[in-house]
Amino acid sequence: MRFDRTPLAAIETLVRHSFKGDAKLFDTYHILSDTELNCVKDTVNKIKDCSEKLPIQLYSVNTNNKTIGYLVISKENKILYSFGLRKEFRTKEIKADWFNKIVLMMPDFKCYLWNKNTRAIEFLKRCGMATEKEEKNYTILNFKKGEI
Repeated sequence: MRFDRTPLAAIETLVRHSFKGDAKLFDTYHILSDTELNCVKDTVNKIKDCSEKLPIQLYSVNTNNKTIGYLVISKENKILYSFGLRKEFRTKEIKADWFNKIVLMMPDFKCYLWNKNTRAIEFLKRCGMATEKEEKNYTILNFKKGEI
């Protein structure tokens, strides 16, 4: 697996590709609980808004010459901002490799997730992230290499 730095202009294509076929994401876990089109637009708009406030980096996630997802991070602020992996590629091995590559880029980082995105929260906890804080609408998870 590799992460390829990608221009922000490609974000809509990457998010749409990563979300494709994940009906549970749209009706259960996404903050909007809406159509695929509206969930993609909302995610893209939030990433673009973030890019105006923080230095962020967009990566396509690739394996075997296939794009299987995306990743948005702020190395400078140590934040995993947004991510997605195609449903059919969410194997235990790929998810572990994906997380390990993030740790190589940022040994200590945080992730802010909407509370309703329990699937992503539980996944990141299984990867070794810990709950730092729970607010009314969102949860902050953190990871420090060597603390798992």
